[in-house]
Amino acid sequence: MIATKLIEQVKLDFNDVNPSKSIHQDLSAVVFTSPDTLWVASDEINAIERLKKVDRKTFGEHQSFYLSQLLNDFNDEEKEVDIEGMDYDGNYLWLIGSHSSKRKKAKPDNINRLQTIKQDKNRYLLARIPLVGDRLEYLIFLILAAAIALKG
Repeated sequence: MIATKLIEQVKLDFNDVNPSKSIHQDLSAVVFTSPDTLWVASDEINAIERLKKVDRKTFGEHQSFYLSQLLNDFNDEEKEVDIEGMDYDGNYLWLIGSHSSKRKKAKPDNINRLQTIKQDKNRYLLARIPLVGDRLEYLIFLILAAAIALKG
């Protein structure tokens, strides 16, 4: 075993989240918009999560922002986006879905399950959400929020 030294490790405190939601277990994307503000996304939840720096080693003050409240024509009934990437350009928080199809797992007694391929519309998402400083401004959403649903 090779001994390694951690460069930096921080705690992400989601203590106000219902334990049945698996935000902390299924993180798939993360981006800093300032040294004190961290945004994360989960594979399984149609939301983005904001964490603020609480101390030198902890990000907390968790707040969820649901995509159905941010983006026009976003359908929560279409299953998860499977967010795979996030970035920030100084004015917008950018999100991208997996753009992948899905199928059920094979079972030894039923390999035919692999034949059915499903495409969830939400997975074909490319979105930009306006930020003012480190805050999403709901008044601006109506004017500036943009989402492009790409057809697979």
